[in-house]
Amino acid sequence: MGTMKNSEYMEELTKEGKKFYPDRIKTVASNLCVYTLKKYFLKGIYLTEPSPRLMLLNEKTLIVKRRAYTNMTEVPLWLCSNGLCYGIISLTDSKLVNKEVFTDMYKEHLITDKERTKRFGNSCNEFYVFNFKTLVEFDFPLPIEHKSGFHNFVKHISFKEKPDPYMYSPTEDGNYDYTIREYEENGKLDHDLTYKINGKIFSWELLDFKKENKVDLETMKFGERVVVKAIKNDLSDDFTVPVYKVIDKGKCEIGANKLNYHELFLSSDKFNGRLTLQQHPSSGNWLAIQPKDQTPYVLSSDAIKKAWLPLYGVSALPEKTRNNIPDNLIYWKERNAKKALKLRKNLVNKEGFNINAKQLNTKSSDTVFIKSIETKQVAYFCVAQPEILDSQGEKWIAEELETAAHLYMAGEKRLIDVEHNYNPKGKFQVVEGWVLKDDWKLPNGTNLKKGSFCVGIHFSDMKDFNKVKNGTYLGISPSGIKR
Repeated sequence: MGTMKNSEYMEELTKEGKKFYPDRIKTVASNLCVYTLKKYFLKGIYLTEPSPRLMLLNEKTLIVKRRAYTNMTEVPLWLCSNGLCYGIISLTDSKLVNKEVFTDMYKEHLITDKERTKRFGNSCNEFYVFNFKTLVEFDFPLPIEHKSGFHNFVKHISFKEKPDPYMYSPTEDGNYDYTIREYEENGKLDHDLTYKINGKIFSWELLDFKKENKVDLETMKFGERVVVKAIKNDLSDDFTVPVYKVIDKGKCEIGANKLNYHELFLSSDKFNGRLTLQQHPSSGNWLAIQPKDQTPYVLSSDAIKKAWLPLYGVSALPEKTRNNIPDNLIYWKERNAKKALKLRKNLVNKEGFNINAKQLNTKSSDTVFIKSIETKQVAYFCVAQPEILDSQGEKWIAEELETAAHLYMAGEKRLIDVEHNYNPKGKFQVVEGWVLKDDWKLPNGTNLKKGSFCVGIHFSDMKDFNKVKNGTYLGISPSGIKR
């Protein structure tokens, strides 16, 4: 009797009434493979972000090293970066190339000349480029024990038994509340930020919250370029303390959640905007920061550069912004990661260089109010100044700012929205715009640098113009990505 092929064997069993689910078999086999490798297989490869994501999207097709690493080819390796494991790959083959060939292969390895010099040194003239194949791609990256510093190939990868609950992104149709409290414990006055999701309380201790006037507790305004040290607490079902005073309370929405970064959108009578909790790369301390740039991280140039996206079904946007996204650009409902990235990029590019009439309720702003003329209902602002670091650690290069200003002023629509909601209503119109040819000292003593971009905005509704006069609209900010 001849040997049956798998397909023939399954066909015979099907005739007997047996049922098969190939997709389930594939999933079970994959999970069994991963479990076995996690238990017995220990080697991994560390790459810098966003290399793993780009590799799994087939946008990056080569890995570059200074050595041949012949003992590491055809060996399954965990694909790791920045505390996360993305799947399993193997290096298939390599070849030695010179600097000229390396430059010609940019579209395959995506390493710029600047990155090459930083990574390999200016004197390195030969490189090994590796082809690879993806063996297993995880639906979601798995958290691993991560030590900061330089990594290449690692003998042992330890997976965290319990994922960080603060990485959890809840459904965005829920209503989550937050409270900032001031309380006394062991004779010391402390503060914390708590928010409750699905019965669990997330809490952050806010250290030295009041010290040195870091935060105005009456208005919840942070001081100029202020950060507040924070401690991430374990989750609890109840977090009771002898409450001394409720400083602030309101609605909380969850934005981007990354390994060392959490974004919250808070809305109350005092606070309206982003609060980020970031872990310092050197000290490991957590810092609470009230950013001046109100662009959600998912729409930032950094997220685009690193090909970062939230989980499927999560927009990482506040409701006000999310509800104004056109149906054809809803990236979070696209299951194909490559298509989702393209949708998100098209969304960010949609408005181009967009000016926002309001940031958050704070007098600390990267923009400067110049003056207003009531008879014309025109208010003047400095949008951005060159070579000045903002709260995100970024700055405009003078030439780029001038180019962006010219492109914006030359556009058919000089669109303005409120609080980065990407929904311009036409009530605000830029009627003047110029780039300073020299430094300019305003009557109030504020200095604007040469190369600053300034605009005059006409408010068609006197009620909106009065919001400039009474301090409701305190600043404007550019959003979009630099091309």
